[in-house]
Amino acid sequence: MTMAFYLSSKNISKLKDCSLKERKIKIADAQNRIPAPQKFILNILKLVILIPPFFFLSQQSWGYLALSLLLSLIFYFFIAVPIKLQFCLKYL
Repeated sequence: MTMAFYLSSKNISKLKDCSLKERKIKIADAQNRIPAPQKFILNILKLVILIPPFFFLSQQSWGYLALSLLLSLIFYFFIAVPIKLQFCLKYL
């Protein structure tokens, strides 16, 4: 049995027939029902993604700041969002 990798909520079979607004409401409701340990994992992951840009901002390394912002966006959309959607699947 393979685990699906969802980059967007529109790819989830339970949400295919819903509009964007309905999908967001259902995902927000599912996020509220995620247990605390999984919420903790998601929040730590987001924190790890956000630390480098702020570090380079404090060092005023503008080139590294731009690179870390770009990488943070990529990591957020390709790692954090799919993990969040995977955690929410049980509660949809």
